[in-house]
Amino acid sequence: MLCSTAMASIAMPLDHHKNVDLVPGEERGDLIDETLAVWQPRATRQLTREDGRQIIENMVGFFSVLREWNNAERVKRRRTKHPS
Repeated sequence: MLCSTAMASIAMPLDHHKNVDLVPGEERGDLIDETLAVWQPRATRQLTREDGRQIIENMVGFFSVLREWNNAERVKRRRTKHPS
């Protein structure tokens, strides 16, 4: 699933994050590098690019499930308000 940068990208348009400097002195655009910049300080070992890819994948999966649950709750609330 996935990292906080990718998480945030799901929740808000990418333009919203243009001013966030996660990788100082480097050009933005490499999501794996940004992910590693966020998660490396929290890790007890040196993270690899593969670790970064897996973090992104995990975070995308996590937020996809949250979005599915949210959509299901909305449908449930609508049905409760306006039963057929």
